[in-house]
Amino acid sequence: MNMKKSLTLILLFCLTIVGKAQITVQTTPPAWNNNLLSESTIPDISLPPIDIERLLMEDSIEAINKTSPFRFGVAVETDIDLKEKAEVTVNGDMTRFQLTVSSSGAYSLNFNFSNFHLPEGSLLYLRGVGNKDVLGALSNHNNKADGEFSTRPIKGSQVEFDLYVPSEAVSSTELRISSVVHAYKDVFHKNHKNFNSSGNCNRNINCPEADLWQDVKRSVVLILASNNTRLCTGTLLNNVREDSTPYILSASHCNLATNSIFVFGYENSSSNCQVNLDGSLSNSISGAFSRSRNSYSDFHLFELSSTPPPSYNAYYAGWDASGNTPYESTTIHHPSGDIKKFSQDHDSSITSTYGPPRVNSHWQVGNWELGTTEQGSSGAAQFDQFKRVIGQLEGGSASCTATLEDYFGKLALSWDYNQLANRQLQRWLDPDTTNTLVMDGLDPLSKSNNQDVELTYLSHLPSFNCSNAIQPVVHFMNVGNDSLTSVQIHYGTNGLYNSSQTWTGVIYSDKMASKQLPSINLSASDTVFNVRLTINPQDQDTSNNSIVKKIGVNTSPVFAPFKINTDEYGNETSWDIRDSLGRVIHKGGPYVLAPDTSGKNYLDTLCLFKGCFDFTIYDGYGDGFNSMFNGNGYVVIKGQTGDTILYEANFTGSQKTIRFCVNDTSTFLLENDLVDQFQLFPNPVRKGESIQLKSQRADLYLRLIDMNGREIARVRGNSIEVPVQVKTGIYILQIEDRKEIIGREKVIVR
Repeated sequence: MNMKKSLTLILLFCLTIVGKAQITVQTTPPAWNNNLLSESTIPDISLPPIDIERLLMEDSIEAINKTSPFRFGVAVETDIDLKEKAEVTVNGDMTRFQLTVSSSGAYSLNFNFSNFHLPEGSLLYLRGVGNKDVLGALSNHNNKADGEFSTRPIKGSQVEFDLYVPSEAVSSTELRISSVVHAYKDVFHKNHKNFNSSGNCNRNINCPEADLWQDVKRSVVLILASNNTRLCTGTLLNNVREDSTPYILSASHCNLATNSIFVFGYENSSSNCQVNLDGSLSNSISGAFSRSRNSYSDFHLFELSSTPPPSYNAYYAGWDASGNTPYESTTIHHPSGDIKKFSQDHDSSITSTYGPPRVNSHWQVGNWELGTTEQGSSGAAQFDQFKRVIGQLEGGSASCTATLEDYFGKLALSWDYNQLANRQLQRWLDPDTTNTLVMDGLDPLSKSNNQDVELTYLSHLPSFNCSNAIQPVVHFMNVGNDSLTSVQIHYGTNGLYNSSQTWTGVIYSDKMASKQLPSINLSASDTVFNVRLTINPQDQDTSNNSIVKKIGVNTSPVFAPFKINTDEYGNETSWDIRDSLGRVIHKGGPYVLAPDTSGKNYLDTLCLFKGCFDFTIYDGYGDGFNSMFNGNGYVVIKGQTGDTILYEANFTGSQKTIRFCVNDTSTFLLENDLVDQFQLFPNPVRKGESIQLKSQRADLYLRLIDMNGREIARVRGNSIEVPVQVKTGIYILQIEDRKEIIGREKVIVR
C-alpha cells in the first residue's frame, strides 16, 4: 500500500471517532431492570392527520418536469422536548427516557431537531415499532456546533425513542424535535409502492451493463433535501490534494439545507439485477457545510460534517473541468428515491441553453439508450466515458415512455464562471490553484488486488462504418494497488486477437491512460471488434480486461444529401435512421436555438446502402417543428440521382417514424409498400390543370409542395389544381389522411 493511502486510512479512522455526523456507535443498549416499567406505560405523541389527496395532486403537477425534487413526505411542525414528554426511569447511575411518536398511515418517519446535544456516555436508539428498522446508537459524536440534527427515515408509522444518559449529565442533555416528516409515499418497499415508483426501464446499478462502474457507484448518495421531505442525488468528489475532503456535488434547485441527510450505498440487496429488493439506509451522514452554489449552472457543493468512515466504502469521483465534449454519458442516480440506478447515452452531448438567459450553460443529452431519469435524479452527476464528472442534472423531458432530452449544468462553467469563492468549484476542488482541469477518482481503501488493469472504453469506433478503415483508441485504468509500467493490448475481429500493441509509462492507482491503435482495414464479414489487455506480472482479475463491440461495414455506400430546417427551438429536435436489423446508421441533433421562428438549416451527407430504412424524428417539447406557432421545419433526403426519397414537413408531435428506401431506379418519393395504392394523372401536368388521384381510399387530403418545403396548394379530396403562377419544375404531391402522411409522389409541372 502506498503512503498516501495509508495516511488516508488513518485519517478516516480518526474521523470515525470524532466526526459530527449520523455515524452510529455499534453497541447494545445497557442492561435494564424491566420491573421499573411494570406500573408505567411509554407515552405516545400522535400527529394530526395528513391531507394526502392534496399532496398527491400537487406532486402530479410537479412531475411534468424534473425541476422540482421528488417529494416523499410532508414536515409536520412540532415542539417536542423529549426529556419533558418521555417516561423516565433510573437504574443505578443511568437514566432512561422512553417516548413514541406516531403518525397514522405514514410509511416512514424522520425527525428534525432544533436542539440536539448528548453528553458523553449517552446512547440514543430510534426503533420502528413493529419492524426491525433501528437507528443507533447515536452518541455525543453526533453533536454539531449549531445544535441541529436530523435523522434518516425510520420505517413504519410509529417510532420509539430510547435514550440512556449518565444521571449526572441529564441536565446538559438537549433533545427538542422541531418537525416530523410523515412519508406519504412508500419509497423504501419497492414491491408494495403505490405512488411514483421509478419506471421499469431503469436498470439496477448491479446489473451487467454497469460492471465497469462498480467503483464509481460508491460515490453516489441519496440526499434528503428541502427540510428532509424531498429526495435528490449527489456525488462525492475528489480534489486536487486528494486528501479525502468529503465534497458532495448536487443541484442548486434541490434546496439542500445544512441539516440534510446523505445516504451511501442505498442499492439493490439482491445479486439478481432484475429484482428490486430494498437496500440499506444505515450508512448515512447528517449535516454538511455549504461551500459553493450557483444557480446559473445549477450546482451546489457541500462538505459533509464528517468524512465517510471505511465501513461506508465510499469512492471519490474524478472530474473534468476542461469543457471537452463527451463521447458518451452515464448517470448513476436515485429516480423517485429508488435504489441506485444506471443510465447511459451512447452519443455525444451538445452545448445547450437551459432556460434563458443561461446561454450555453448545460450539456444536453439527446436521449438515453439505457434507462432514463426522473424526479429524485436531480443533482445526479453526468459522467463522461472516462468516469469523470462533467455536470449535474437540472431537468429535462426524458422518461421511460419518451426518449427525450435531459440537461446537466456544466462543471466547466461551474468551475470559475463566478469569481466569488462561494460561487465556483475551483476554490474548493483546486484550493492551491494548480490549474488542474482533469482529475481521476480516488479510492481511499486498499484494493483486493495489487495488479489489476481495467479496459474502460474504446473511442473512435463507430458501430456502423461507411469505409472499411478504423483507428480505435483504447482507454484503460489501473484499478490495483501497485503502479503499472506496461500494458499489452491484443485486438482483432470476430473473436481473433491477431494483432497487438504495447503501452509503456507509469499509471498510478486509480489513474487512466490511453493508446491509439494503427489503422485497421475491415471486411464485410467483420461483425465485432474485440480488445483484451494483459499485464506482467499476471493480472489478478481478468474479468474487466476485455471489450467486444459490434461493428457494421458498408462496402457499397450510397451517399445521400440530407437537409433539416429546425424551428426556433432546435434544441428540442433530434432524429435517427435505423436499418432493417434495427441498427442505428445515423443520428442527429439536438440542435441549437435559432434566432427566430424561421429556424436554422443544417446540411449533411448520409452514408447509406441499397435497402429500406426507418427515419424517426423526436421533439423534446412534444409539438414537433410544424406547430401552429413554430411551423417552418422540414427534412429532405435525396438519392444519388437527385431524387427526393424522404420529405417531412408535417411533424407536430413528440415522435414520428417514416420509412424510406434507397434503390438504383428510385425516381419517385413514396413509401414502397404504398406505391401501387395511388395513381396520378396527368403527370407531367400543365399549370392551371388539375391532378387527379385514383385511389380506393376516401377522405384524403392533398398538399402540393415545392422542393424547398413550401406549400403551394392544399385541398380535401382526390383532385388538386396546379396554380398558374408556379414555376415549371419538380414538385411533391403529399397524400394525407386525418392522422398522418400516407404517401408522396413526384409531380412534374410544365
